[in-house]
Amino acid sequence: MHEWQWWIEDIAQTPVNEPARDLYSRQAQPIVDHVGEGITSIFDEETRASEDGNMASALFGDLAEFRFTLLQIQTVMNRFLDFGDPAHAAAAGSDLRVAAAHMQRIVAALDDLSPRQREIISWIEPEFVAYGSTVAEVIELRQRDDWHLAEHLLASRASPLAAKATAILTDLSGEQQRLMESSAADFLRIGDAVLVALVALILLMALSA
Repeated sequence: MHEWQWWIEDIAQTPVNEPARDLYSRQAQPIVDHVGEGITSIFDEETRASEDGNMASALFGDLAEFRFTLLQIQTVMNRFLDFGDPAHAAAAGSDLRVAAAHMQRIVAALDDLSPRQREIISWIEPEFVAYGSTVAEVIELRQRDDWHLAEHLLASRASPLAAKATAILTDLSGEQQRLMESSAADFLRIGDAVLVALVALILLMALSA
């Protein structure tokens, strides 16, 4: 039990204690940041090319909505990682479908973009696909019984050993109590025997006198 407690305390201080959160921070979060930077670059280039711009308003709107939806998914996923509410997981899935629809319209309108902007979209699209796969994996990890390793090991490993140790101590305490009661009974019997012997000795002395 002591060894398991040591492992649990050690794991609790590491990122892998929550595999879902660790996976999201290592793989999903960087994608959101990278995609956001790419879309900002598209907007900046459009602004530099012309004060009026030549990007179709619908495409501009899809890019803005796509970036906003990714940020919204990020907020929902952080709540899901904190509380594990299935409603948050469902909301993230719904937002992913909305973002996918925006991405489809963006890809369909690539002719309205400059070569540099098309290049950015060419890597944003697979990045988004990877993001969706990572989010699905994160949700699956968070819904498992061992989503929090320290708590899982405490319940599955340390607690049963603690219960077993408590049962052993209880048995030892009961045995000790039984031995004490047996010793007390023996002491009383010896005391009674000594008393009888003393009385007999006194009577014998009286008779002898």
